[in-house]
Amino acid sequence: MSPRTLLRDSAILLILSTAAAFVLKGAGWALPFALSGVVAIANLYLLSLLTRNLVDLSAKGEGGNGMRLALGMIVKLTITVAALVVLIATFDVGPVLFGFGVVLIAITARGVLGLFLPAPAQEA
Repeated sequence: MSPRTLLRDSAILLILSTAAAFVLKGAGWALPFALSGVVAIANLYLLSLLTRNLVDLSAKGEGGNGMRLALGMIVKLTITVAALVVLIATFDVGPVLFGFGVVLIAITARGVLGLFLPAPAQEA
């Protein structure tokens, strides 16, 4: 399961859910819903970058880069938490948490579907 697939699925579900939130609850719900979903997608993207760098360093056999990875994770976590705190302070907490949760649901759904669907053929 590639990070690109997870990001795409999360974005699609976020767009559809934001449209539904706009229709059902109005712009007051749709805006924080979409913004927190974008924060969650950015968090997922940063996590994929850090993971790819760790795999690349391991493949090269370069050791001692654990501190750089730890610093990257701390920065990623700080950015995500700060953005969520600002969103919760600015908007109602409900749509912010639902927007973040939509991305987590998309990741979980892709994982469950991956158990039942055949793996795509690898390109040579």
